[in-house]
Amino acid sequence: MEKSIENIWKTGFIDHNALVAPKIINLYNQKSIHVIDKIMRMGKVNLIYLVVLAAIFLLGGFIAGTPYLGLVWSLLIVAHILLALKHTNVLKNIDKSVNSYQYIKTFDEWITYFIADFMLFSRFFYPIFFLSFVIQARFTDAGRKILNYIITSNPDMSLFLGVPTFIVIIVFVVTAVLALCGGLLYKLDLNIVYGRVLKKLNEILTDMEELKH
Repeated sequence: MEKSIENIWKTGFIDHNALVAPKIINLYNQKSIHVIDKIMRMGKVNLIYLVVLAAIFLLGGFIAGTPYLGLVWSLLIVAHILLALKHTNVLKNIDKSVNSYQYIKTFDEWITYFIADFMLFSRFFYPIFFLSFVIQARFTDAGRKILNYIITSNPDMSLFLGVPTFIVIIVFVVTAVLALCGGLLYKLDLNIVYGRVLKKLNEILTDMEELKH
């Protein structure tokens, strides 16, 4: 029968022969249970939020008369969800028969892999998100009026596919920066939401390793 997190921690994170006070062991067991449970709960809530957000983007795009933009943004969110579910399935396959120290160590390694994968994904997510918005704006009435005003005010301006070259350059530069810094943007977002609980997990793991040695 598959063990619950509580049962995992009952086995302790060190050998029974180790000379560590039972109260200290129990304290770290309870802290570990609390932190990992909290991370998993936050992850489930975040997935529900993303599902709702994808639906809002899709529906909002049709209501606003920008269905393609809504579809692209919705698909980006769906890709994010599918990647998260892939990692969730990996987490389910973690061996739960090991002691609590080894489990939290494996959980920490899983989080590291999770973050690295999403940092790579974000290097595509943010540029596509930005470019889809710019392309959509190009074909809106407001976008056409702004471009026409700029072009008529500067008749000698260099154009690229009917768009002032300097605007194309700005868009290219911003897209390149987003591609290069997408991973950092993801980590910033991650720290805002999960920063405190991830820090607590690292502190517990460090304390466990010090006690073990």
